[in-house]
Amino acid sequence: MGHLGNIKREYYELSKRLDKNVVGFPEPENEAAHEGWSMVLELLYTPEEAMIGAILPTFPASLETIEKRSHISKDKLKSLLDNMADKGIVMDILNPESKKVLYSLSPPIVGFLELTMMKIGNGKVSKKDLATALSIYGGNSNDFVREVHGSGKTALGRSLVYDSLIKEDLIPSVFEWEKVLEIIDKAEVIAVSNCFCRHKQEHLGKRCSAPMETCLSLDGFGEFVIRRNFGRAISKAEVTKILTECRKHNLVHLVDNVKNKPAWICNCCKCCCGSLNAINKFGFPAVNPSNFMPKQLEENCKGCSLCVKVCPVNALSLNNERGSNKISINTERCIGCGVCVSACPQKDLTLEKREKVSFVPDSNIELLILRAFERNKLSEFVFENGQQFGASFLNLVVKMLSSLSKTDQEKALSQLDSKFANYIIANSTVASTREMD
Repeated sequence: MGHLGNIKREYYELSKRLDKNVVGFPEPENEAAHEGWSMVLELLYTPEEAMIGAILPTFPASLETIEKRSHISKDKLKSLLDNMADKGIVMDILNPESKKVLYSLSPPIVGFLELTMMKIGNGKVSKKDLATALSIYGGNSNDFVREVHGSGKTALGRSLVYDSLIKEDLIPSVFEWEKVLEIIDKAEVIAVSNCFCRHKQEHLGKRCSAPMETCLSLDGFGEFVIRRNFGRAISKAEVTKILTECRKHNLVHLVDNVKNKPAWICNCCKCCCGSLNAINKFGFPAVNPSNFMPKQLEENCKGCSLCVKVCPVNALSLNNERGSNKISINTERCIGCGVCVSACPQKDLTLEKREKVSFVPDSNIELLILRAFERNKLSEFVFENGQQFGASFLNLVVKMLSSLSKTDQEKALSQLDSKFANYIIANSTVASTREMD
């Protein structure tokens, strides 16, 4: 924190709290990047809001719990938190069982950076100023991209292949969580918002021609987005129209990297999307690939190279020496989105199942546990949430630890205090045998 003297104490404490998230908001050493980083914090938070943010727990907590931490009266605290939720720097979620409103500090991703740009109307934060600040931050340092996408092998999102491209003989072997229309059909609440990435690029004069209103939020997250005016409620019929239009623009369906109850679906372009740029510019494992791969039939190819041009991660190349049109596919880089298959005018590409199936966590909690481990944040993540949620959470932690390879288990246990680790393992009956290597 070499630049501490350049920011107010409230923002310094907030930055430390943000870095306790599984995905933090790292302070850069580069002076120009640091200016952008400071601008982002000061645009989004007043000094008083920064002070509140610094004491919020990592998981949603009741107003009473936060009151004890803050020593601010309940009425004033609620007013502050509601204002922060309107800006997207706090999320307020209704507990489906107790019906109590719970509050948590929004992480940077998926969180306050997207929500600010998704806000309908002018909002309380200048979108142009935030886009400029983020450009200064990201344009002078790759610290944040590395924090989000380059600090482990468990990606934030996964690719969904276009449903219409799945051949009939493959359908019986395809899981529901692999189909975008199945995910949509299961959702009870759906919101649509402006694409954070394209909206940011628009304010910088760099936006592409792809549609803007394409980001989908589901169920609890969707309810928050609608209630706080970050998007609007839509029907499943309208979702289908949006997805059809996205496919016309060769956009990639990216979804929460979980099997059950994903919170969001993005429709991404290779020019603006942060996740796809993390792959193309830095080679980070930013997207968990689908369980499909393109395959050339080598029957009708005319060598137009359209599949090469539309590939969102530059995984295809064309060799047309001696009149032979052969598509080379980098299987390690390909995310299995099917955009190339959809775009081929000669129908010379098809989809087949991958030999190696990608691992997808069951739930968002399991995803967070894995990503916390990979970022060396497991101890703090487990300790704070274990205190708040008790045995069920700790059992889930043990399940995920025992699912790791032996080497990764040892690394994970070394991140935890030995007595605490021994305690949760001794008091859990959960076991798993999945190997990650």
